[in-house]
Amino acid sequence: MVLQKCGLVLVSANPGKQLERAVAEFNLSSGQYRIRLETMTELQLDSALVAGNVPDLLDIWFLFGSLQICIQGRAEGPGTLPGRWKE
Repeated sequence: MVLQKCGLVLVSANPGKQLERAVAEFNLSSGQYRIRLETMTELQLDSALVAGNVPDLLDIWFLFGSLQICIQGRAEGPGTLPGRWKE
């Protein structure tokens, strides 16, 4: 009898080679789970979330670019970091 692995979806805006390698290594080492890596733009992800198609796993690394902009003081307004966090 062959056991089936539970499939999980990992969504990333820009998966790099390191993430691809990590997923491949995980899939080889896990007897229970298999991760499928999907690439989506932020707009595609927004549409998927609104439609109720929520991924099992989400790579949020792309959010750190926005955080860096706020920290450097190039962003103002609601949702940005307070002034004391700016350089």
